[in-house]
Amino acid sequence: MMLLNVVAHSAAQAREITIYLLENKFVAQASIGEKELYELNSDHELQGSKQYVIKGISKALLFDTINKKLRKKYQKRMPTLFAEPLIYMDFEQNKEFLERIVKV
Repeated sequence: MMLLNVVAHSAAQAREITIYLLENKFVAQASIGEKELYELNSDHELQGSKQYVIKGISKALLFDTINKKLRKKYQKRMPTLFAEPLIYMDFEQNKEFLERIVKV
């Protein structure tokens, strides 16, 4: 199991991706959070922008499939995509999540 993280460029893109992930059963559930992302600009000054982070519990074996599907769908504005392994999870909750995620 993994915690899928998708950093979208806009609230609209985050909602669209969340619906896509849920409809295709790539995640069992999802949350969207608004975050402030900071980077250094060319003048080495701190510059912030709003980003929207989608988090969802999924199967690690689906990461490559999700990545390819999102890359095809968002060729010009691909969101940042990464995963964190879920090491421990309540056994009953894990079974419930697995039932809601597409079979691999």
